[in-house]
Amino acid sequence: MKILKLLSINLRLIKLQRFLGSLIYPLQRDRLERQFRNSKTLEASEKAGNIIRAEQTAKGRHFYFKDLELEISFLRDDFVRVDWKPGVSPIPYAIACDDWSTIETTFQQQDERWVISSAVLKVNVSADGGLEFQDANGVILRKELSPRRQVRVSPRFKNEGWVHQAKKCSFTSTVLNFRKLG
Repeated sequence: MKILKLLSINLRLIKLQRFLGSLIYPLQRDRLERQFRNSKTLEASEKAGNIIRAEQTAKGRHFYFKDLELEISFLRDDFVRVDWKPGVSPIPYAIACDDWSTIETTFQQQDERWVISSAVLKVNVSADGGLEFQDANGVILRKELSPRRQVRVSPRFKNEGWVHQAKKCSFTSTVLNFRKLG
């Protein structure tokens, strides 16, 4: 009798509903994960393709691919925004300014790439969407591989999204004033 009384007091403190929920939830979660883990999944990777056309904008260039768009905007001589679409643009928490002055940029089309440059920074866009950022002296600051679409298809769901990767660059002892915005 004393044990039952202690047990009922303890269960009231814990709140029986939450206690049972914490026991049942892992079982439900494991059952759902097992269903998707055992489903046959086909994975594929697709590149963005080549640039179809490029248009000049007030602050840089807009590139059109088969399924993607790339906009490169110079906000300052040493400050560039790279925006891939479709997709929701990330909120630029680090930028308080909305009104940027127009920067004079030059544009050159070379064999398999396009070069957009300001007085301080150069952005090389390869035909497949790879990006290379250089300072005025030609030192590579950052290299980004062309975006790839990861596609997973299974009987239960279809999921796809674009993946962006960057290569690691070795730097000299130069101080870099370079930021990439999303």
